[in-house]
Amino acid sequence: MSGVFFHWQLVPRSEGINDISGDVTTLLRILQRCYPQFMETLKLQVSSRKEFERLSNCNPSTLTDLERAARFLYLQRLACGGKVSGRFFGVDTTGSALLRL
Repeated sequence: MSGVFFHWQLVPRSEGINDISGDVTTLLRILQRCYPQFMETLKLQVSSRKEFERLSNCNPSTLTDLERAARFLYLQRLACGGKVSGRFFGVDTTGSALLRL
């Protein structure tokens, strides 16, 4: 649903995003303000179980907002079923091994 947030025909005076996960709002804020830098961060991201586990075990409070947004999207895209909590590495044997955006 956040796609609506980025496709307003008329820009409202104020906008609000409310989500229980602060990572969602961080991601949307970074996409809105730092899209080129965010895409550069993801450009060479490797899809692997080891990287997934490293990022899963990383404390998000130690990361910059840009790193935190990239971590969140990476985990969402590679988690089985895109689960926010209780994530585990998902395997797709039918497609490319590259992270698709």
